[in-house]
This record gives sequence, C-alpha cells and structure tokens, in this order.
Amino acid sequence: MTARARLLLGGALLAVGIACWWILILAPALPSNQRGRFELLAALLLGRVCHRLPERSLWLCGAPLGVCARCSAIYVGFGIGLLSAWGSDRERDVRRWLLGVAPMGIDGLLSLLQIWDSPLWLRLATGLLAGASLARLLWPAYAQLWAGRPRGAELIRGGGSQ
Repeated sequence: MTARARLLLGGALLAVGIACWWILILAPALPSNQRGRFELLAALLLGRVCHRLPERSLWLCGAPLGVCARCSAIYVGFGIGLLSAWGSDRERDVRRWLLGVAPMGIDGLLSLLQIWDSPLWLRLATGLLAGASLARLLWPAYAQLWAGRPRGAELIRGGGSQ
C-alpha cells in the first residue's frame, strides 16, 4: 500500500470515528423512539469526560447535547484543526499547543474556584481554540502513523535546545 493510500485510509477511519462520536453527542436530540440505546451509550461514554450539566450545554430540538458547550466546542475545534492540518508536514510545537489550551485552563480554573462563572460564548471560544490546538499538535504523529514517516524523524519541537 502506498503512503498516499495509507494516509487516505487513515483519514477515512478518522472521519468514521468522529462521525460515531458526534452521533453520541447528538443522541439526546434524536426523536424519542430512536433515542434509547444511543442515549444510554452516550451517558456511559461521554459521562466519563464531561459533567454534562444541562445548564451549561447547547440545546438542539428541545434537548441538551450529550456534552457541555465547552466539550462540544473542543470537538468542533478538533475537527477544524484536523482540516487545517490535513496534508501539512509542519512539526508539532508544544508551546503553541500550550498557548491554545491556556485560556481554557485559566477560565476553567476560575470557574472551579468560583471566582467567576464564565459565559457561554467564552466556554465556546476557549473550547474551539483548545480543540484546534490539540489537533494541530497531534496531526504529525497521526500522519506519521499512516504515511510511514521514518521513526527517527523529530516531530515535537519546543521544550529542548533548538
């Protein structure tokens, strides 16, 4: 299998995985006769990574999504980040990732300490930025896995001597 074919197969598998995850997120908004199993599976899987509080969630068709607004934005941002990274051969830069995640971390910490309650728009913005940053950080490793980049190639930049 050529490197291009492996990369396309990897992209297809990634797209299927993302679609399945979104089905779980959108499960509560399905018509009631189709919701049962998806909602149970969503609660089991997504409840491990998100508090799923309805008052902090986006709503669709009169029901909250399977994850909170910030987690929804992280997933959307991750997808946007993957699309922007597709085919890129840029190295991962941990410092850029930290800059992308820091606003969400600060906002989340201030909310956790009850110093302030962040508005929905800020949860969405910080989640989008963090998700996109994470995708840009992980893309080179994913591309290496599927395209067969030599194992000795340096993929992470930052932190050490340059």
